[in-house]
Amino acid sequence: MVLSLIHFRYKMVDGSPVPTIIFQDNPSLFHGFKLSLNFSFFGSFTSLTLQHMYPKLSKCCQLLAVVSTTTEFIILVRHPTHMLQISEELSDCQNLLVQLPAAQ
Repeated sequence: MVLSLIHFRYKMVDGSPVPTIIFQDNPSLFHGFKLSLNFSFFGSFTSLTLQHMYPKLSKCCQLLAVVSTTTEFIILVRHPTHMLQISEELSDCQNLLVQLPAAQ
């Protein structure tokens, strides 16, 4: 997921890149999404690592991962402008793919 973010078009906002297809209007949501993504990976990895030695701590890390993943999902779903932009870009790509065999 993180590596796919670098393939989107972006603009520089206060010195940091923000994908225009998803978080064009609100760069703080993008930074919140990245932070939640990091906490999700950290919580799940730590939970798997500590599950046998420290089961209570592992459950706390698992809870962190679940809450962070839920936050990511809420950020993506509650940000309505990107859904239309993504569907427009996909239809543009589909039109280009349809035109390729005709050009050959």
